[in-house]
Amino acid sequence: MLAWLEDKWEFVAASVAVLFVFILGRKSRGTDLGLDSKVAKEIYDNKEEELKVERESSADEKAKIAAAHKKYLDTRIALRSQYRAAHSELERKAAQRKMDLLETAKDNPEEIDRILLEEFNISKMDK
Repeated sequence: MLAWLEDKWEFVAASVAVLFVFILGRKSRGTDLGLDSKVAKEIYDNKEEELKVERESSADEKAKIAAAHKKYLDTRIALRSQYRAAHSELERKAAQRKMDLLETAKDNPEEIDRILLEEFNISKMDK
């Protein structure tokens, strides 16, 4: 057996080297998998945080839209009352213009405020 090892030492050395590389490769793969699972957990956590922020911002957006719709309806009711109570054609046209402008910005409360304030110098509608 010793004579065979002396004669075929290249095959033995190559086998040991291949085994050594295989073992090192498996260890590094295990380490990579550990890192990948950590990275995957971080990605999952980040995604969860993004979804949470998106839900909160979505709720804020819905609240803003609801507030804008309420302001739109209240202002529209007041303008229709002004239109009905108008004594002249000029008053009716002014009320109709206000309602038309209000229609263009019915989902944006800031735009409704800007239109009423800048166009007609109305800071608060009377009911």
